[in-house]
Amino acid sequence: MRTLADSPIASVSQPPSSNVPIPSETNPTIAAALFAAWSGDPAVVVASPPGAGKTSLVVQLADQLNRRAGLSVAIAAQTRVQALDVTNRAARIGASVALLGTRDSHRPLDLEPRAHYLAGVADLRRWPGVVVATTARWLWVHEREYTAEVCVCDEAWQMTWADLGGLGPLSAQVVLVGDPGQIAPVVTGDSRRWEHLPAAPQRAAPEALLAAYPDSVTRLRLPCTWRLGPDTTALIQPAFYADLPFESARPPRHVELRGAALPEIGLELQSPLAGPGDACPAAAAANRVRDLLQGGAIVEGSERSRALEPRDLASSLRTWSRQAL
Repeated sequence: MRTLADSPIASVSQPPSSNVPIPSETNPTIAAALFAAWSGDPAVVVASPPGAGKTSLVVQLADQLNRRAGLSVAIAAQTRVQALDVTNRAARIGASVALLGTRDSHRPLDLEPRAHYLAGVADLRRWPGVVVATTARWLWVHEREYTAEVCVCDEAWQMTWADLGGLGPLSAQVVLVGDPGQIAPVVTGDSRRWEHLPAAPQRAAPEALLAAYPDSVTRLRLPCTWRLGPDTTALIQPAFYADLPFESARPPRHVELRGAALPEIGLELQSPLAGPGDACPAAAAANRVRDLLQGGAIVEGSERSRALEPRDLASSLRTWSRQAL
């Protein structure tokens, strides 16, 4: 068994000391992921419940591997919005990070000023820091043009096994971070011929990777959620995350709507469902969100309150149909 003294971490000079602790010194999961990737483990899978800090782990891990270990790091996000968010958050913690575009593209207006923008592969060859792009964009980068020493995949349960295989030439090491409770990747082609295969090309990349190489993957998990309260966690965890135990780390608080306290768990709205593609449930949810944002407030345990923000509602709303009930 490897120990910390056996790891390359012990022989590399540390960054200048400051009053702010290094995340790997305060977060055991980041420390374990850093230890595994820096030590050369070919594949690491980090499972996370909602609101546990997946993106924070991704950007901290990439920054530490690049800045402290001197490794080239590629981050694969699943959408352009996610790629932009990861780049901005990495730039805000001081990482040397760039967003990869195309030769004819322009720098996004909402890209963090401290982040760099690479207009195509020609710029990519000269960039020594962390590079962020969508998985689809990385699949167009040939290994003769660029390779990374570590590839970190954000929201990895949204990526198919086929796409992860396509990223193989990009890096010999992969770190997959994501939420196993998310909806499986959407595949538009006919995949019935592979339905019986545990490592089928249409399956979520982490699940297929673990099925194909069960003894070669380092498995980690984030143990708590900061988004879900204790009551919600007690309901969600056994129902949707039976294989991923986690607890709530959120400080006590409740939500008020125009002065009236709302329960943490409750049937807040009902909407009839006419059939597949019915827009009524989505419209009811949107109206509920609008109502909460206009009149809602979060009251913390110390009786401090603040207005509800969109990030507070992103994963907390549930729409139920009368037919389902």
